[in-house]
Amino acid sequence: MKGTHMQRMQKTEGFTLIELMIVVAIISIIAAIAIPSLLNAKKSGNEASAQASLRTVSTVSEQHRNRFNAYPTDLAALLTNDYVDATLGAGAKSGYSFVLAGTTTTWTCTANPTTTSDGDRYFFVDESGVIRWASGAAATVLSPPIQ
Repeated sequence: MKGTHMQRMQKTEGFTLIELMIVVAIISIIAAIAIPSLLNAKKSGNEASAQASLRTVSTVSEQHRNRFNAYPTDLAALLTNDYVDATLGAGAKSGYSFVLAGTTTTWTCTANPTTTSDGDRYFFVDESGVIRWASGAAATVLSPPIQ
């Protein structure tokens, strides 16, 4: 092959800077969409767990009254008699803190989120067994019942 120049093709390996920037941009967009959804799912799960824990407290408080002829005075009383697990008996579970206050004839239990990333709603239950909720402040007997 006279008169023609054989040019060598250089083979390049790897990605160009533009390709890498496009991949990073796509991953950033996916993360921006997914992370808020994951955080909302976590909050919903924590709130559902808090409601379930209050149902447990309501049920076992009645069992305590039937067995000892008095409502429990605090969560420790329920833990001591093996009515609740150690996590709930210690007053914290799934991003919520629980406080039970009782007398011989009445009791109340509140569940408050430990941080705003744990939940948006506060919960309350008493011997009536009706779980009530509030947003932004502790729930009370005057708060609306959960639906």
